[in-house]
Amino acid sequence: MRKKILVVLTVLTLIVLVATISYTYAKYITVSRTTMESKIARWNIKVNDEIIKNNTSLAYAIEPTFFSNENIAEGVIAPSSEGYFDIKIDYTNVDVSFTYEINIADSTDANNTAVPDYQIIGYKIFDGVANASSNNNGYTAITTNSVSDSIPYDATATNRIKTIRVYTKWVEGTGESMNNDDDTNASSDSSSSYKHNIMNVTMKFTQTI
Repeated sequence: MRKKILVVLTVLTLIVLVATISYTYAKYITVSRTTMESKIARWNIKVNDEIIKNNTSLAYAIEPTFFSNENIAEGVIAPSSEGYFDIKIDYTNVDVSFTYEINIADSTDANNTAVPDYQIIGYKIFDGVANASSNNNGYTAITTNSVSDSIPYDATATNRIKTIRVYTKWVEGTGESMNNDDDTNASSDSSSSYKHNIMNVTMKFTQTI
């Protein structure tokens, strides 16, 4: 009887061992690899329809507009002239909030005539594209040649264009720094050519963090 018991125990031990070995070597093993993909926010600002992302300067000069005056020819400036120029910022393909800073200064080019009394007097911001018929009343007066503001990101916005209209004037009287002789000397001595007053416009766009 004792021999039978030993045989049974030995068989049971063997069965357990076999079962353990089978479980250890009968696993499903799967290795899977994938990638994590993130879209990089767009930063493609256009100024007056020109992409500026990799440009240090616009390909053309900003054309000013002068208010009609029966005493001054069209397209030129003279003492008391008033006008404006537009900077259209198109941020359709921009996915972040940002600030802009516009600085205007007289040219330091010796070949051009600086007219200190031709000054920036104010600005107005239009939602969308401004044109010649846009209302120019109610602009914000400024005493420095600088305009800055922020544009927050809005995923629901249908219009992503702003036009900054900068108003200019050849100041006479209060605030002027040129006398009559200076005004006269700013004009060309030639009967067939014009002197040009050049103003440098620097625009800086910075992502809001």
